[in-house]
Amino acid sequence: MLPECYRCQYSGQAYPCRTSDGNLDFEKIARAIVESRQAFLTDTIDEAIVARTRWASDCAFEIEENHPDELFALTLVAMDLCRDLEDTAFIAAGLVENMLVKHGPELIDAIEAMAAASAKFRYILSGAWSQDGSVDPGVWA
Repeated sequence: MLPECYRCQYSGQAYPCRTSDGNLDFEKIARAIVESRQAFLTDTIDEAIVARTRWASDCAFEIEENHPDELFALTLVAMDLCRDLEDTAFIAAGLVENMLVKHGPELIDAIEAMAAASAKFRYILSGAWSQDGSVDPGVWA
């Protein structure tokens, strides 16, 4: 079952997260998530960026809550789109921390395998915090 965020279900957004064949467009979602960080880089929030990327936050929330396999895939795509240290920190503090807290025991094997294979993933993983012990102790270890 594909994620269906609240906004798409009830406000007619027409699922901007999906490809023309109905699958999740991980790159489009990840690109919007990474871009959304740009809205908060100055003292004044860039409302144009917020408006353009808001749907991705709703989509990511739904994926983070209820779709661990898609969350792992989305995290990997977002990782590849990071352009600088701030992007990687944003992904670590968002998608990665939420993945560890909400689905760590279920995804730990995939997380460990990716960490063994990818220096970039290890780096981003090192930027995640335990959120005051919210991560399962076995996962955190």
